[in-house]
Amino acid sequence: MEGLADFLSSLGVEYDGRNFSSFDWVENEETCNLLHEKAFEIIEAINRRKEESKNERIGDFRSTFALAMT
Repeated sequence: MEGLADFLSSLGVEYDGRNFSSFDWVENEETCNLLHEKAFEIIEAINRRKEESKNERIGDFRSTFALAMT
C-alpha cells in the first residue's frame, strides 16, 4: 500500500487511506488514465494471486485424496 500512496502523491492526489482530500485531479485526463491503468494492474495482481491460491488448494486436495486412496 505504501507504493500506492507514493504513486498517488506523485500524481498530486492526496489520499489519507480513507478519503481523498479533494477531487481536483479528476479534471486532469492524464492523471485519470494513469489511475485507471494502476487500478487494472492491482486487479490483475489480485486475480493472479487468487488463481495461484486456488491451484494450490486444488493440488493439496488432490494430494490428500491420493493419500487417502492408498
